[in-house]
Amino acid sequence: MNSSTFTQQSQEQSSSEFNLIENESGIGQTIYERKSQLKEKTQFYLKLALMLAAINLLIIINSFGQLVTFNNVTITNTSQVTVKGDMLNNAGTVITNNGTIDMTGNLTNNSGSNLFGTSSGNVTLNGANQNICGVDVITFNNLSLAGTGIKTMQQDVITGGTSATGILALDNKILDLNSHLITVTNSNPSAITTTGGYIVSETSPVSGYGTVKWMIQNNTGLYVYPFGNAVTNSYVPVSIEVHQAGTGSNGYISLATYPTRTDVAPNNRPLPTGLTSLMDIYGNDNSQNVVDRFWEIDAANYTVKPISSIVFSYRESEWNSTGGSTNVITESLLQAQSNDGTMWSPQSIGNVNVNTNTVTVSGISAYNRHWTIVGSSNPLPMTLLSFDAVLNKKEEVELEWATATEINNDYFTVEKSKDGETFEPLAVVDGAGNSTNVLNYQSKDRHPFEGVTYYRLRQTDFDGNYTYSEIKTVNLKKVSMETFQVFPNPATDHFFVKFEEETPEQSLFIMDINGKVIREINMNEVESVGASLIKIDRLSLEAGMYLITTSEGNMQKLILQ
Repeated sequence: MNSSTFTQQSQEQSSSEFNLIENESGIGQTIYERKSQLKEKTQFYLKLALMLAAINLLIIINSFGQLVTFNNVTITNTSQVTVKGDMLNNAGTVITNNGTIDMTGNLTNNSGSNLFGTSSGNVTLNGANQNICGVDVITFNNLSLAGTGIKTMQQDVITGGTSATGILALDNKILDLNSHLITVTNSNPSAITTTGGYIVSETSPVSGYGTVKWMIQNNTGLYVYPFGNAVTNSYVPVSIEVHQAGTGSNGYISLATYPTRTDVAPNNRPLPTGLTSLMDIYGNDNSQNVVDRFWEIDAANYTVKPISSIVFSYRESEWNSTGGSTNVITESLLQAQSNDGTMWSPQSIGNVNVNTNTVTVSGISAYNRHWTIVGSSNPLPMTLLSFDAVLNKKEEVELEWATATEINNDYFTVEKSKDGETFEPLAVVDGAGNSTNVLNYQSKDRHPFEGVTYYRLRQTDFDGNYTYSEIKTVNLKKVSMETFQVFPNPATDHFFVKFEEETPEQSLFIMDINGKVIREINMNEVESVGASLIKIDRLSLEAGMYLITTSEGNMQKLILQ
């Protein structure tokens, strides 16, 4: 065997070199000088382990309960390296692992995002409780869980490698996301395997979601997100079966889930980020009709999103009144409902299987952000998109509103009031009953009150229940035209009309001395040079005396030269 040289640089020494010379018996001998004999022995075994790994031999680093530190080294492994302890990878370390690294301690990456580069090997976490940590994200090709304890992420992780062919093998172990993100680059449905193990998402928006981001891209198949709860050792997976592939590059579907608390009032808290309440269509808190779990879903980087079926799993205790929950749910009526961040979907959908504690929804192409499971007898509400009252030029009030969805909506009543307390009906407009489309409605008040008029909508269901919208106001301030001035007078090319207050909406009239209307001046067609001043061009008016009059009969004399 030829002699080999291994060089390692660190803060303590810029470089050190040793030569391993093989004698006739095949035993390696090392000659070097160091001040501390204990330190020399430790470094010798470490360097020997790395060198033998590089020439495809099996080395066990017998550092039980100790820390193995790599500083700015390059390691090539095509067989197996077993680390009986923690592994700390500092800046500059690159491990070309085309074999297996089997370790019992924590794996820390402070070397940057290229620790394993493009290598295609396997890392096995084979200890008790182990952490994946460090300041930098680790990209594994194959990551396998073994040993006895829970494996906890203290940093984001990528599996599948740069080739996007690696596997996350859970076996029968638990991977705790701990509010972090794991990205699965392998688009194959078999990129995550399990024989009973699961991934713990379970953290609420207060501490941050634990999320699985699967780069499904343009593929089809059954993708199982193997979620579970470590407290009750319960399996609560979400299955997404893609029937029609999406289009676009780097498309993914990410998922997170968490249970809600039952020891607070109202129930089902904390709510997902962006939701403020769980009101039903009558304005009452509907928490008791919602299972104690939410799901957060995102499908992104698609030009056309895939069409899929989704199966949500829930624990038995999450629908009933176990643990102090105020739920009053009939399990056989459970269905799924989603919220896009602005409104709830109009109707709950899907089919429940009470034997497997699952709800299945089909034909999903709109992956709304927030999902939950509700009793279909009392779903979450429709949302009134808008309600507006606008005063037009004719001093009429145009009332317009729009609904995103409607559930059992019989009719709307537009109501008006002078004081904002006592309302009277203005108009009745039929509703659509049930609708999943955006619908626009309108009405008009031709005789608003002078001053402030208050408007509101009353929405009435077929069963007689009703709700009110927020109140809108319009201020009609009638402008008197009793006093106005005309100047310059006499005038030549143009003249100005100045009102005592703001410019009114009514028309002006130019009459000759016989009282014949020569021209009607629409206020919308003249040049306004101020809040109460307009400019009127002479146009084809001949020289002479004219009368400028209002619709109320007020009059001023004008002489044109």
